Amino acid sequence: MSKCIEVPNGIICMARIDFNCPYCQKIYSDADEKYLKRYLSNLCGYTKIKCSCGEIFGMTYDIKGDAVGFKLKDKTHEVK
Repeated sequence: MSKCIEVPNGIICMARIDFNCPYCQKIYSDADEKYLKRYLSNLCGYTKIKCSCGEIFGMTYDIKGDAVGFKLKDKTHEVK
């Protein structure tokens, strides 16, 4: 969930850039924007990630800007 901080004359909300593999719960961080760049280059609205557990999952950003990992229905495409 996003973190909001009250400042003089307003509120600043920061998006959560950590997300989990939906299969093994391994925590991923997008501090270096690696996944953001992959997400932005895809027209489908998400990017695929192959976890060390061997599963392929999707990653996208929700309406608040938080990174979210999710299970894919179709995992037939290769992951870069």
